[in-house]
Amino acid sequence: MDEKTRGSAPAVARRRVGAPKPKNQPWIDHWLETFHDLSELSESHPMMDAVIEEIDGRMIRVGTRWLADFASCNYLGFDLDREIIDEYETGGDKLKKAIAGLTKEDLLWVPPADAGVGLWSIQQIVVHLMDSDLISADRMKRIIAEENPLLLAYNENKFTANLFYDEQDAENSIHILDLNRRQFAVVLRKLPDSAFDRKGCHNERGLVTLAQAVQGTSKHLDYHVGFIHKKRAKLDKPLKD
Repeated sequence: MDEKTRGSAPAVARRRVGAPKPKNQPWIDHWLETFHDLSELSESHPMMDAVIEEIDGRMIRVGTRWLADFASCNYLGFDLDREIIDEYETGGDKLKKAIAGLTKEDLLWVPPADAGVGLWSIQQIVVHLMDSDLISADRMKRIIAEENPLLLAYNENKFTANLFYDEQDAENSIHILDLNRRQFAVVLRKLPDSAFDRKGCHNERGLVTLAQAVQGTSKHLDYHVGFIHKKRAKLDKPLKD
């Protein structure tokens, strides 16, 4: 893409990354070059201007994604609290309880944009969580079994728009999620602590350890269950304790 198309920085002579800067470079050329480099960085690294919306221990939430805060960890490795495996394994029960007593019409209700409870229906959230869980399990299995595997991102909005989420069955989706988690929890409990420092390379987020993947998957479900509760309140069908 040329500079006219990019339109985000003045055109400057491009310097090979890592090459020494010329001596006695005019200040204006140095400023333009720096501006250009920052512009390229912002386009190639979507997390550069990310806004942290929630913090839970070592985990931070940016949008719908839970990530590990490297600044509070030993870079890529940190001890996994094995209780998170229990939370991961029982996530299906939490999701099943969250939709208990809802009708098909309730599940398919799409909140207005100004309701402040998200734009997806509860049905879409449930099927999204199933899809996301299966993808996350595949990533974690490859982190365990392979050396530095490539972990590909997917577009959750395109999945929701094009995979007929409204036609799928919410209870079956929860059942699949539940079985997948219970089956994979057997593997996680068999692993030594050192295995949770194994890593893969996500094509958008960079290096991800197994510990981060387990924690992020567990937090992802909790995040969406919170929105289900908010939607239930709008439907005047709050979940009873």
